[in-house]
Amino acid sequence: MALTNIDQLKSKLTGSDASGQVTENLCNLDNGSTYCLHHAWGLGEVKSYSPEENRLIVDFPESGKKDHKMAPEFFLTKCEVLPANHILSQFKENPAQILDWAKHNRVELVKAILASSAFVKLIDTKNHVKIIPKKNLEETLAKIDELERPTVTSIMTNSEIESILSHILIGEDLKKWWTAAKKELQKDEYVGTPAKKDGYYELREKGQTVNPEQEVLEEFFREKKPKRKIELVMKLFAFSANEELPKALPGQPQPLFSYSTSDPATIAKLHNILDDLTVTLKDAKRLNAAERLHGIWVRNDLCRFFRGDVDQLEPTSTSIITAEKNAGRLSQLAKDIPQDTKYLKRLLDLLSRIYKDPREGEEDPQWLEVVLELLGKADSKFANECILFLCDRKKAQNVCDLLKTGLDNQDLSSALLIWVIKNRNNPKFKDGIKPLLTHRLLSLIFRVIDRESIAASNSRKNPLAEEVRTDYNLINDLLADADENVARDLAQSLKMIQGYSELAKKSLLSRFIKVYKSIENLVEGQHQKSSTVLYVSVASLKIKQDELADLIDNKIPENKRAIQEARELGDLSENSEYKMARQNETVLNAKKEGLEKEISNARVTDFSSALEGGKISMGTIVKIRSASGTEATYTILGAWDSDTQRNILSYNTRLAQQLIGKSKGDELYFNDENWTIVDCARWIDQAGNSVEEK
Repeated sequence: MALTNIDQLKSKLTGSDASGQVTENLCNLDNGSTYCLHHAWGLGEVKSYSPEENRLIVDFPESGKKDHKMAPEFFLTKCEVLPANHILSQFKENPAQILDWAKHNRVELVKAILASSAFVKLIDTKNHVKIIPKKNLEETLAKIDELERPTVTSIMTNSEIESILSHILIGEDLKKWWTAAKKELQKDEYVGTPAKKDGYYELREKGQTVNPEQEVLEEFFREKKPKRKIELVMKLFAFSANEELPKALPGQPQPLFSYSTSDPATIAKLHNILDDLTVTLKDAKRLNAAERLHGIWVRNDLCRFFRGDVDQLEPTSTSIITAEKNAGRLSQLAKDIPQDTKYLKRLLDLLSRIYKDPREGEEDPQWLEVVLELLGKADSKFANECILFLCDRKKAQNVCDLLKTGLDNQDLSSALLIWVIKNRNNPKFKDGIKPLLTHRLLSLIFRVIDRESIAASNSRKNPLAEEVRTDYNLINDLLADADENVARDLAQSLKMIQGYSELAKKSLLSRFIKVYKSIENLVEGQHQKSSTVLYVSVASLKIKQDELADLIDNKIPENKRAIQEARELGDLSENSEYKMARQNETVLNAKKEGLEKEISNARVTDFSSALEGGKISMGTIVKIRSASGTEATYTILGAWDSDTQRNILSYNTRLAQQLIGKSKGDELYFNDENWTIVDCARWIDQAGNSVEEK
């Protein structure tokens, strides 16, 4: 439906406004296009334009907005008007055809999506690549000599295709559909698939088609990067997956893949890649050990398809394993290889063959020691594979011994703790895990969660923390042997963990209460200090003051300007920019209020009163030793001075509160051990320390 009064709509816009996307949108409306996209409201249809109200009437069925009135300026800058040949315009006009493709012919739907792309890629006779808007194609080709006409393909990125599919496959599993489609696309001669995630899918015209396997072979011999060469050989293997291999021609080696064997030149290329990859792996200096090992495995698989002897090819997988083992880098190698089950199993099987003989005077084979060492440092997926590997070889008791020793030393990895939690009721492992299910395990879990959350440099969720949060029976199981005092201590530890939000902590504490009703006051906060005074250093106070100044002088004024600019777009009830700016205003003002309150409660200290009367207080460096001989040194400073990497504690932390008031020679109990204070010193007396720095 074309807007009959499009000229009136154009007249409402000034020359400065009618540029870029606005001009493009007006042009599409002028050509009769009425379908549009909004980043939040989805696919819509322009129904009409009212000059009297100066409003466009638009339906957005995906978000339930019908007869929605929009200011033209807002619509033309925030929506994309789709041309009539766009796949989503076709979908709105003929949904039955598009949905039939989605159900029965994924490749045809993707081709239709690519055909509607706004951009094309030109490759000239010298392999120079140029990407231009499709609307400029005719003009560009007119300037090029007929003999030098470039190859033209419609292109789209992975994310662009997924974005379009999200408006078609409503209610379906988009990820599953697209994964299946990508496998089918690799075998279609009219579609070129990207070499990298940020590359382009291409739609070729007739006469430009290339056999997919042939395309990969050609790219292999053009490619210079060893890592990419390995990926391309893996791609060749993928073409023949789940298909019966064809029979070889007389006198020819068995071909690898599922295309015609009548082309000797192609078959020769297939066999040449083995020699090329072997040389590449031998000479490549930029591949790390894991990449080289992976490449060797891919090369060996290729060699076995040709019925060749992989032991005659250098380098060997054994040489890589042995070198990394001797250099103490085997655990890092296990983390760096592709974390696919088949490769993890392959590594373990290789270790069992390399280190198959027991050492002198020992009954167990060498591989057992190697695998157990890897297990102690393994990530979650590899840890599971190691344990299954050991159990299959009747070494389950060795796994139990490793877990028990780790718990006794309070030194188990996050991956092993997750494995214990997940498998504690597994009949196969239940008996071996049962002795570990004590309050000491819960204490170790909390400590590892806290340590990893502090060390994390991003906002990704902590897998161990998530496992504990979502396992509603775990705390009850691990408190079975704990008395009330131990439970209270563990609950207090939970309150100090940085790996959980306050809401998550309350949820976890409620599980403690189900076992011990008497510790309910921890949730209610009855044991928190009533005093609001915060003792701080000069340096930490300045950081807070600078943060407050930045809010007042920069961030809040910037947000006010954003609110004003969004307000000028009109129609505040449907103006997402305005709403976001208003929400940000609330956040910034709340942060400002919190900082002002903290600063008003702050009292600067120079820590000069530390160790008065021999008692530990703020500004004290404390050295402690456990009953097992472990030593640790902590510095207790102000409320905002914590630095876990340097063992600096805020005086409000649990450990600092246990230390304050004690003297040299006194004892304390934390982390399930008895500790003795062996030395104390004033922080301010140490060289280089002053109240101006932390």
